[in-house]
Amino acid sequence: MESELGGDPGARGAMGKATSRRTVLKAGAWSAPVIALAVASPAAAASTAASIELVSGPFEGVDVGDPIPLVFSVTGVADGVTATGTILTGDTVVEWQDGGTIAFAAVADGMLFFPATVLSHGTFQVEIAVGGAKELFTITVSAG
Repeated sequence: MESELGGDPGARGAMGKATSRRTVLKAGAWSAPVIALAVASPAAAASTAASIELVSGPFEGVDVGDPIPLVFSVTGVADGVTATGTILTGDTVVEWQDGGTIAFAAVADGMLFFPATVLSHGTFQVEIAVGGAKELFTITVSAG
């Protein structure tokens, strides 16, 4: 007995009957939305927007050589995720405590801490990137 799937005797259902093309197409039509939903779910789960806010400052009455803590509040990012802080302009105003213009910090209790050292008074820009979010902050350091 030939099946409707091109004569393949192995193309039989659980009851030993031939599986028709119509049955195969019906199963495919029902499985397509399930597969599409399974593929779309991880993206939807990861769609929580991360946000970053500077919570330290203003930096007034600061002397050259003083440390200043750049502290940021982070939402939508799990503790332990690593953030990057990059001094984009004003690298003569501050530097990260390790002496460079790029630093890394881990989110802890929804906060990021980047210690910097004042090199002179003025304005600088720092970019913080974490959890898919990237924010640019303009910060001024002034003498007292």
